[in-house]
Amino acid sequence: MNLEIFTRQLQLLELLTGNTDQTVQDICDRLDISPRTFHRYIAMFRAAGFEVSSSHTIYTIFYTSPHYATIADKMHLKGSEVNTMADMLSRADATDPAITTLRRKFSNLYGVDFSQPEARVDQQLQQNTSLLQKAVRNHRQVVLHDYESPHRDEPSDRLVEPFRMLAASASVRCYEPQTDTCKTFKIARIRGEVQLLDRQWEHQTRHVHYYTDPFGFSGETSRRVILRLTPLAAQVLCEECGVKESQLVIDTDNRHRIFSTHVCSPVGVGRFVMGLINDVEIVQGRDLQAYILQELQRYRAHNATENPPLE
Repeated sequence: MNLEIFTRQLQLLELLTGNTDQTVQDICDRLDISPRTFHRYIAMFRAAGFEVSSSHTIYTIFYTSPHYATIADKMHLKGSEVNTMADMLSRADATDPAITTLRRKFSNLYGVDFSQPEARVDQQLQQNTSLLQKAVRNHRQVVLHDYESPHRDEPSDRLVEPFRMLAASASVRCYEPQTDTCKTFKIARIRGEVQLLDRQWEHQTRHVHYYTDPFGFSGETSRRVILRLTPLAAQVLCEECGVKESQLVIDTDNRHRIFSTHVCSPVGVGRFVMGLINDVEIVQGRDLQAYILQELQRYRAHNATENPPLE
């Protein structure tokens, strides 16, 4: 199979996962394919066993489709594999930006401490991740013991139904019966153990499909933003957020890059824009512009109070 065709098929799978608002034309424009090619790929996915639904011009592939749990398990490193990779990264050149990025991602995913002479792996994190993968695969309820939420003062036990692993198994999407809501839990915040219960899911119809944007925020809906980036901003976007260069379009000046995507929250993309305020232009995204103006005004007001001007 032609590598370029295979790459587009993988990108299409990614875009359709939990899709809520990207139309066929949106996706075709983004991948530079024709609607005829799009529908040919859809037929191929269905023949392979993926559960593809459509509503008007919006297509979605559900996380319940065959292969998803298998793919997630195979992509997640286990045991000696984690230790081997951690050892290799700890010995690699720390001045290389790519190594720094890999270390940070590996630390977030597997709890590896690269500040020590010998990289240490968080065994509790690995065990909890493995149990959550098993719960997703077998449709089981679990208790997250001593989960540290930024919205609660003390760690608490959370009874949930985990139904999808996220961000290479760094987080898990769950339905919480007590609050009747779907939430994303970061596995590193589970200070205790994951208790796998001998109880099947009881609320599968409440498991809401969602979209995860390139800046790490998830939601049931998303909105389009278009950014114009300098070479520096484009480099940071690719290295920090995992965006591929092929997703960036060269602007007419042959210097800037145009990035069109959907975001679930203005917070993640807002942090990116404010961190590179002179290198990013918001071409489309009124909500994003309003959020940034609000944050800048809040910052200015806070600093004016804390640090009044000298007389």
